[in-house]
Amino acid sequence: MTLEKVVEKQAVKYALGKGVVGLKLDTKRGWPDRLFIGYKKIWFVEFKRPGKKPRPKQHAVHRELARLGYPVSVVDTVSQFCSEFEIAFSDSPSA
Repeated sequence: MTLEKVVEKQAVKYALGKGVVGLKLDTKRGWPDRLFIGYKKIWFVEFKRPGKKPRPKQHAVHRELARLGYPVSVVDTVSQFCSEFEIAFSDSPSA
């Protein structure tokens, strides 16, 4: 089974290669793991082990961020991250 730290590390490397920074969010409980910042775009990502779901507090924070208009994804594989990354930053110029 793939650890979420492994997926997260590979995801950050992928994003950096595309000119997008992935900031680690060590804030209050429930917040997503990373905030990816690209050209005029942001994207919150919660990394989970394959098949695992967000805890209730995380789900509540994700819903609130989405209500405020911020995209939030729960990712459990590198391929899922790459696919959702391309959608999130599809019309951003490459660095």
